[in-house]
Amino acid sequence: MHDLTQGKDSVEALFQRATELLQHRQRVLIGLAGGPGSGKTTLTSKLVREWNERLGSDMVKMIPMDGFHYTLEELDKMDNPEEARARRGAEWTFDARLYASLVALVKKVTDCELFAPSFNHSVGAPVQDDIRIHPEHRILIFEGNYLLLNKHPWSLAANLYDIKAFLAVDPNTARKRVIQRHLQAGLCQTEAESAARTDSNDMVNLDFIQRNLLEPDFTLHQVDL
Repeated sequence: MHDLTQGKDSVEALFQRATELLQHRQRVLIGLAGGPGSGKTTLTSKLVREWNERLGSDMVKMIPMDGFHYTLEELDKMDNPEEARARRGAEWTFDARLYASLVALVKKVTDCELFAPSFNHSVGAPVQDDIRIHPEHRILIFEGNYLLLNKHPWSLAANLYDIKAFLAVDPNTARKRVIQRHLQAGLCQTEAESAARTDSNDMVNLDFIQRNLLEPDFTLHQVDL
């Protein structure tokens, strides 16, 4: 069991490692994982902005895992549609094989434009081919909950990253953040409703991630949101 309460590495060390690898290959893939409420999207956005500024070009690109959500229509075709909708966000409600195929593609093909899906949170649906990946995007930071799972088929992608990073978070901090996020997004009307949703899905997912985590190259500190 990993100790996920304290990060031990710095984002500066992550940057130095990425730029070192860039000297020997055309593209560097970073898998930055973290549980719900860890702040991984906030951190990744910050890294893309700051690293591009330091490198003097738009060389760094963020690719969220969220675009690989199964659609509601696909969830409704599962054996238990009601459970699938209630647990949307669990690892089995994403198309992990499709995600792994994209990671393999961008690692292999570096000389032409490629596309990845995004996720429209306002309507709760993926948007196909919404993220453009250009040849000049030489550092790709993938971010999401399940990027470093040791379970097939997620492990197909995990084995392709040049750098595996994990953003640790205290479970109590994560829970408070997710409860507030559900309220702000209008997914829940009361704090009690949001807490129930968080405990029955998000915190279950966080525990699953912590118990099935591949050893990361970098374990990063929590991000203040």
